[in-house]
Amino acid sequence: MKRRITAIFLSLVMFITAAVLPAQAVTKAAPQETPADATPTFTTAQFFEIMSVINKFTDVITGMSLIPTTEIKLTVDETITGYCDIVLENSGLDIVGLLASFKKMNFPIEQITTITRLDTTAIRERLIERSYEIRDAGQPGLAYLLFMFGVYISTIEACDVCAVPTDEENVDEVVLFVRFTDGTACEMHPSIWINSETGECYNKTGKGIVNTGFNYNLKKLMVYAPMYCWMRDFGFTFLYDLNCYIFPMWNYITRRFHFNYDDRQWMIQIWKGNYLITNGGEVGIYNRSKYAIGTYYNTVSDEERMVMSLRITHGDEVFIDIEPTLHWWVNGFQMNNYMYKPSSMLLESTIEFPNETMRDAFTGAVDREYHHDVTYTVDGLNVSITW
Repeated sequence: MKRRITAIFLSLVMFITAAVLPAQAVTKAAPQETPADATPTFTTAQFFEIMSVINKFTDVITGMSLIPTTEIKLTVDETITGYCDIVLENSGLDIVGLLASFKKMNFPIEQITTITRLDTTAIRERLIERSYEIRDAGQPGLAYLLFMFGVYISTIEACDVCAVPTDEENVDEVVLFVRFTDGTACEMHPSIWINSETGECYNKTGKGIVNTGFNYNLKKLMVYAPMYCWMRDFGFTFLYDLNCYIFPMWNYITRRFHFNYDDRQWMIQIWKGNYLITNGGEVGIYNRSKYAIGTYYNTVSDEERMVMSLRITHGDEVFIDIEPTLHWWVNGFQMNNYMYKPSSMLLESTIEFPNETMRDAFTGAVDREYHHDVTYTVDGLNVSITW
């Protein structure tokens, strides 16, 4: 029950986020070279234009800008800039530009601390100290929130973003050197490591960079969720997919295959399409009690994971190509200058089942799926699906 309530809450957060953020679709006529089944990706420049319009509107109505105009003094070292340039060239996402335009968003707390005369420096130092204690106790997520709140209550004057070499070969840690207006400073370690050889950007806890639940590969321009991302605790419900049917932020299509096996209800679900500014797809495995009703399913345990591969293509262009790996949710989302229609993409995946009984239960579910647009071949315990 607790997981179901949390899943409903998470779906509401997704709904609200999609409602207030701009869609990836273009707001002007596409250039002639744009493929017929694609639209240019929503760019950072377009995002800034929208924010400017919002500020002008609120300034006329209320006399105040909705988004603060004061920016933090930010410098990014050559190594990080080089990584970000790769992303900008291939997707239109200007990470350095976004960081450099980061506003001083803590003006509400500034008003409170000024009136109450709180010693924000002392509070910040204590919160940061406590965050280290919690981190060492094995709660990195909570530790990060405490650290960020400690930073939030102070006013940042400047920030230097640097790639600091580590003892590991080809591995740098991203470190922020922050200076506050009260004259103090601190280092921020957002849990991002970059392997210049493989292009992997990751968190050593296995929960995704900055505890977002996702890692990133610079060479493949691919976002993906690691095995033990936080999303694993929230299972799956139709409410998550409902967001994509309402808002174009997640413009994907999906197929669900329900079957009974081992005295439980199972669901293997596949997705392909557009995710924010990426093209990609997913294959997930879920189950629940045979008595369960509704649309909520639990993610499978480590013992119930299966070896799966994933390949997403559009014509000759390969977006995602993940070799067979033991997983509960194999996924990949590649940044691109264009968003292609989900129906024009091809998803291919091979799933290795533990026995013939489960394999046949799954293929029977594929045969019953009413769209009848997913085909498969069987090779021993391996089922290769094409959609």
